[in-house]
Amino acid sequence: MNRMVIAAHGTYNSSTVHMLDFSNNFWGMTDNTTIQSRILDSINTSNPRLPNVVNYAPAATSPDPATPADPQSGTPNV
Repeated sequence: MNRMVIAAHGTYNSSTVHMLDFSNNFWGMTDNTTIQSRILDSINTSNPRLPNVVNYAPAATSPDPATPADPQSGTPNV
């Protein structure tokens, strides 16, 4: 099952692109193609309500031990 991770909505002037920094986060994988497919931003849509770019690289290779457990841990994340 594929889940959308982030949708970079914005109510700003759509001519201004904002960079949202989610680098060094654990995505459950390090494959950039798969990570990008789960992000809806101006890289993969022409929707004017999504004027932002999500920076996800580099991805962490393992979760931070201080991160709380995922309440959907029984749901596949691939």
